[in-house]
Amino acid sequence: MVQINTATFIVRGAEAIERLRTDIVDAVRAGGALVTVGESERAPELLITPATRVRIDTIDEPNTPEQGGGAGPDRRSAPTLDYPEFEVY
Repeated sequence: MVQINTATFIVRGAEAIERLRTDIVDAVRAGGALVTVGESERAPELLITPATRVRIDTIDEPNTPEQGGGAGPDRRSAPTLDYPEFEVY
């Protein structure tokens, strides 16, 4: 989970997180730059400056029925959790 100022994003995969971390550090060292958050075509670009507040936390993915979690077959069609902290919004 990545928090940039007041926005919260979910970034999945160690490589994607490391790329984002490197891009943020490079942007700060350059005095500011646009950084793409995520891997999709529609991933947002954010202006990262030395004054931008950034926090990167590693969280565990919620269990899915396929992994032995959940409450039965009805859970298989439930949407995945994209925003674990709704209070932010």
